[in-house]
Amino acid sequence: MHELRAPLRTDRLRTIPRSFSWIDRDLLHRGFLGRLTSQEILLYFFLALVAGPEGTSFWSYKAISRLLKLPVEEVLESLRGLVLEDLVAFRYPTFQVLSLPAQRDPRSPR
Repeated sequence: MHELRAPLRTDRLRTIPRSFSWIDRDLLHRGFLGRLTSQEILLYFFLALVAGPEGTSFWSYKAISRLLKLPVEEVLESLRGLVLEDLVAFRYPTFQVLSLPAQRDPRSPR
């Protein structure tokens, strides 16, 4: 193994748990994180964390607000931003974290 990538704590190596949820690295490499607000990033990571295998979850705005320590209005505004970025689909009461959209011109506005 390359020395720089050698784990610091071999006793704490990550394994994929049965309840695995994932974040696509292209979220970073394709510039999504640079376009999202802090609240949108927080909501996206939360929705990815709680999603089932098909990407869906059914949390209430109030529960999300309480857990993320954001006003409900900010949760709703963040959801709107994620939908505009084509990262999340939503139809009450279902949230769905989507596969990343096809490449687009990074200069294009939301």
